[in-house]
Amino acid sequence: RPPRSTLFPYTTLFRSEIFLGGIEDEDVAAQYRQTSRPFLEAVLLLQDGKADEAAASFEQLLAREGATPLLQLELGRALLFRGGATDAAQAVEHLRTWVTQHPDDFGASTSLAEALRQAERPDEATELLFQIAERAPRASLALQHLAEHLVTLGNWAEAAEACEEGLRHRPRSAELKQLLGLSLHGLGRHAEAVKLLEAVLRRRWRLNPETGEVEFDPATAAVLIRIYLAARELNQAERAADLLGAMEREAPEAELPGIHLATAEALLLLGRTEEADRKSVV
Repeated sequence: RPPRSTLFPYTTLFRSEIFLGGIEDEDVAAQYRQTSRPFLEAVLLLQDGKADEAAASFEQLLAREGATPLLQLELGRALLFRGGATDAAQAVEHLRTWVTQHPDDFGASTSLAEALRQAERPDEATELLFQIAERAPRASLALQHLAEHLVTLGNWAEAAEACEEGLRHRPRSAELKQLLGLSLHGLGRHAEAVKLLEAVLRRRWRLNPETGEVEFDPATAAVLIRIYLAARELNQAERAADLLGAMEREAPEAELPGIHLATAEALLLLGRTEEADRKSVV
């Protein structure tokens, strides 16, 4: 058996080949194959979620070897994943270099839009995402990315329109249905929103009969709980309490105080004041 230190190059080579094999554009794949081993190692670091280490490696390569569009693409991605407005502003400039030369790389264009949003340039992000959605295949995720962005901005009508267009091409998409539910809620169309979100939650609700553990989509449940509590009706409060009970069993400890307060609100609506008092101080 070879020493552990000699295994790393083979592992890196194997993972690099898997990565390169997943690139559909042959010209782009060829560009990656012409890069150095340190570059590919930094790419793998980014794939592993180690954005700090990847960004540092790409910055060293940039200082040592100079800028290339491919290096700027990967450095831009690393800065974007590292987070923060300053990193996002730098990511914008790096990503734009690649996107200008590769306008059909919709994934990179979407990353650029996200960098613009994080750099507090939402209007530019919106314009770019509209352009991507107009040019990308309708069965792609472009309309979903646009809808996510518009929901973040609270542009409910445009978000709903993007979702409805996306669902015409991807009618089974739970993500688009969830976003449409959020958009309809934002537009004050609460009954339609609840119907959609409840359908999404049912699709993602799994009960393990042996352990009693429930697997579901907490994000959808959280939105439904807000709608239920805002309705101030007994039947809605009961639904909120049931969902909150499921969330409490599965939630990390840091989220429990917020769940307890929401549960107390639901219990007060149900007239169960003593239980509500106990939850509000837990």
